[in-house]
Amino acid sequence: MGAVEQSSGVVESYLSTLEESYGSFSINQRTVALSAEQYTEEDDREATVELQIQVENEDAEVLYVEEGGTLTLPSTTVSMDESLEPTVKSTVAEKAGIECRIQELDTVTILGLHNADDGESETLYRLAVIFEATHESGAVDEQAIWKEENTERNPVFV
Repeated sequence: MGAVEQSSGVVESYLSTLEESYGSFSINQRTVALSAEQYTEEDDREATVELQIQVENEDAEVLYVEEGGTLTLPSTTVSMDESLEPTVKSTVAEKAGIECRIQELDTVTILGLHNADDGESETLYRLAVIFEATHESGAVDEQAIWKEENTERNPVFV
């Protein structure tokens, strides 16, 4: 089985698992162009999920963390064999210093990854998941801030 078939099969299998755990949810599709180097690394990578968490506080502000000079939702990449909910909580704690409570699965996006340097390369597939959560306790670390609205509704490729 080639990388394309394998990545597609893994995404389909994981979508079924998510549906069993969370019921129905919207599924988006998005294409991401990668450099030849990123594409090769992706072809060699284990099956993973891009995971983002939208945490709101009692004032309806959304949590952002600074990563690489950019404010973004707390995010990580996880293996498909890891449980997502504990990863959500530990990612928020690690990146922002607070505890959160998961509310729901917000958005699932199938990412089609293609090699921008080779128009004939096949598309690989990956899953991106955004969870909604609420602030439960703790004050944010200095690399995190609360903003009035969430301007980032598309998953970022980590």
